[in-house]
Amino acid sequence: MARRIPPAAHPLWDAAALALGALYPLGFAPFAWRALPPLLLAALWWLLLDASGRRGLWRAGLFGVGAFGVGVSWVHHSLYVFGGAPWAVAAALAAGLVLACAAFPVAAAALWRVAAAGRRPLVSAAAFAAAWVLAEWLRGWLFSGFPWLYLGYAQLDTPLAGYLPVFGVWGASLAAALAGLAALAALRERGGGRWAALGLAAAVLAAGAVLGRIEWTRPAGAPIYAVLVQGAIGQDRKLRPEALGSSLDRYLSLSEGFWQADVMVWPETAVPAFAFQVEPFLDLVEQRLRAAGGRLVTGIFSYDRATGAFHNSLLVLGDAERALYHKQRLVPFGEYLPLRDWLRVFERWIDIPRSDLRPAPGPQGPVPVGGRPVAMGICYEAAYPWIWRAQLPEAEYLLTVSNDAWFGDSLAPHQHLEIARVRAVESGRDLLRATNDGISAAVAADGRVRARSRQFVPEVLETTVQPRRGATPFVRWGALPALGVCLLLLAAARRSPRRPSC
Repeated sequence: MARRIPPAAHPLWDAAALALGALYPLGFAPFAWRALPPLLLAALWWLLLDASGRRGLWRAGLFGVGAFGVGVSWVHHSLYVFGGAPWAVAAALAAGLVLACAAFPVAAAALWRVAAAGRRPLVSAAAFAAAWVLAEWLRGWLFSGFPWLYLGYAQLDTPLAGYLPVFGVWGASLAAALAGLAALAALRERGGGRWAALGLAAAVLAAGAVLGRIEWTRPAGAPIYAVLVQGAIGQDRKLRPEALGSSLDRYLSLSEGFWQADVMVWPETAVPAFAFQVEPFLDLVEQRLRAAGGRLVTGIFSYDRATGAFHNSLLVLGDAERALYHKQRLVPFGEYLPLRDWLRVFERWIDIPRSDLRPAPGPQGPVPVGGRPVAMGICYEAAYPWIWRAQLPEAEYLLTVSNDAWFGDSLAPHQHLEIARVRAVESGRDLLRATNDGISAAVAADGRVRARSRQFVPEVLETTVQPRRGATPFVRWGALPALGVCLLLLAAARRSPRRPSC
């Protein structure tokens, strides 16, 4: 007797949606099973096709809970281990973030149902891809944004990476979603529709491979000598006042013999004090740099006397004048407490030093380092493409620093490097990345990692960075083309004729 397949409303398929989501992070670093996320997204679409409206939204939410519950589990670690929050409080905050992120797949499913309910499979699949990408974009903006685990990040090292410099990470997300969904839609199409679905999937892959062969920017002179210094100072002592002297001594010691570098980079808050508190130390560093003819970019805290604001900053030493970059996107519950008047109760349980910082007052242009304009970003800012676009095409390379010690031996440092690699490809620029305990890296304009450090050990990474000029299509036009295609797909689906069933 043939085994009976459970009906569409069976709870087994709800559990399947949760499991599909839990597998989704395997497509990202450090696992990098690149083909998996588009296929999982297509499987989610399949589970929604025959479900009722409410059941479909529930399954989309379960997929989101699985994806973010696994993919950003490191949030609990940082709050509990280093934030000093009780386990339950850290779990509640982490769960709140997961549920907030899971709301966006629900929104995508709702938008898809409005636009494409009852349409032929290929039309429905294309509309679901568009709705998913629009939800990703919205997640990067709403309530300060959390642009993590975008489908496009998983397209590095695949033919679909060719879409990154043209349409940005959202364009790569759309291409991946279209390829995976169209391939699965072919199983529900008939006759010519099946070939059309397979043809669309093949065309998306082929176009990405062709775009990936185009060099959108050009070298601007010879490569320059760069040094990335990784201090590997434990987060449990990094911001303690009594550890300041030993921290500074470690960076001085690691930097000996490299003061002549065209650009040396110390990580985020490598100098864990305000600049006015350590002026003698900064003067000493500048003396060594000028004697050797080098430049240093270091993370430091700064104080703006005019506004009374404290900033997480990057300071450039060794040039005729010091230059500063202030962080623009701060980490909620890490560098500031959102909705402070309402959430003040959490201050009892979370002990994070320097958690009352202020963002830069507005967008910033590139910062000069040794006469070359450099696009800069600090930590979490690597995930915001528009921060980098605002500094391009003037900037000749990208520089980002971080303190991923907050996340321990988790997925976060690997995901963070992956995100930074995408910024390099989008902009057609080489990138330097220095972190406190790894992963420090030099990334080429095509996303290849030229050199990388080990994690959790003090290390000095000697490398080069190639200055480049020119503008990729993404630098010129930003997200508008990708979002425009998404809106056109949804509008076309809405206007297409209905079918009795898919």
